Amino acid sequence: MAHRIPAEQLREILAVARKLRTSAQEEMDEDYVDLFLRAALALEDRARQLAFHPYDPNPPELEDEEMRKVLHKPVNIVC
Repeated sequence: MAHRIPAEQLREILAVARKLRTSAQEEMDEDYVDLFLRAALALEDRARQLAFHPYDPNPPELEDEEMRKVLHKPVNIVC
């Protein structure tokens, strides 16, 4: 069953992207700047997709219980 992702989750995704952009501005190593900016762009793009397209938290291809556990494991990003 597809549904829209909650606005609070979208705000959290965009907050992480904003932190990555800030880190990129403060970083001196060009490799890290590129990495942070690419990650921020990917998160912003994903947030845009989730905002405008139905989201299924358990798509049919995730029938494997172990795969579902891995994909739904929380991740902390500290910048």
